[in-house]
Amino acid sequence: EVILVDDGSTDGTFEIAHAWAENAVFPVKVLRLNPNEGIGGAIRTGLKFATARIAVTYDADMTYPMEDIGRLIDAIDAGADVVTASPFHAEGSVSDALKGRISISSWAHNCYKLRLGKRLKNITCVTCGFRAYRLEILDQISHRHDGFLATAEILVRALLADLKVVEVPSTLSVRQEGQSKMKVFRTALSHLAFLVTLK
Repeated sequence: EVILVDDGSTDGTFEIAHAWAENAVFPVKVLRLNPNEGIGGAIRTGLKFATARIAVTYDADMTYPMEDIGRLIDAIDAGADVVTASPFHAEGSVSDALKGRISISSWAHNCYKLRLGKRLKNITCVTCGFRAYRLEILDQISHRHDGFLATAEILVRALLADLKVVEVPSTLSVRQEGQSKMKVFRTALSHLAFLVTLK
């Protein structure tokens, strides 16, 4: 089952997704958010319509290899509730062209580590959106934020709910499609505000 969530795009993505879905040999749902709700809204919508035992979230910029979906699912089958990919895992890797993105992710991780302490001891990346979820536990980690903060919020809420969160290695490369809409300063402020108000 594939669920494509178009976040109010104006570049023809929705039409292309529909055309692709019509020719797919497996079930495909194409959903459109209007107005734009951000990556958090897209994740929330996609997970709400998921019906399989395991749901995997994957960004359309294709910065992680799809082949690693198998690793995520295997970890769920081994007993995890949430599995997140990480290029900072000891067996992961990062493209040399992504130094700026790495700095932001490392800064965010250090901030969350100061706030969450030992809960993050086996997690090296809190911002990765390439994840797998055991569908039955999703009501325990509902998130409130719609922007880029959402991926970190979901992971934090899973940890605070004492769910079993596991990290698997993956490779982060330059985006294959589209252009990033993330505003670095605004996103950094949202992380800080979330950490300050986190209970």
